[in-house]
Amino acid sequence: MPTDASQVVGAWITSKNIKCPACGGTKLDPKPQITISLPVVGGRLVTSTGHRRLGFGGLPGMPVVAATCDDCGYVLQFSAIKVGAMQKAY
Repeated sequence: MPTDASQVVGAWITSKNIKCPACGGTKLDPKPQITISLPVVGGRLVTSTGHRRLGFGGLPGMPVVAATCDDCGYVLQFSAIKVGAMQKAY
């Protein structure tokens, strides 16, 4: 698996014929980083759960990859695991 997730994400976006939901653009720029999307509960950022099984590496979040629309700047996020940019940890 490449260390640069943008190759995997770009191929996945192309295979699914994904368009920007905001403007319908087809020029999507996949980003190379895998990041963690953390939840907000009651207006507060949740940064710990005490349970390793609830999230990635003990965090309560989800690993995501992003692509931006070159036309309008909309940011699309996808599950890094479902896209194939990383494997499940367990």
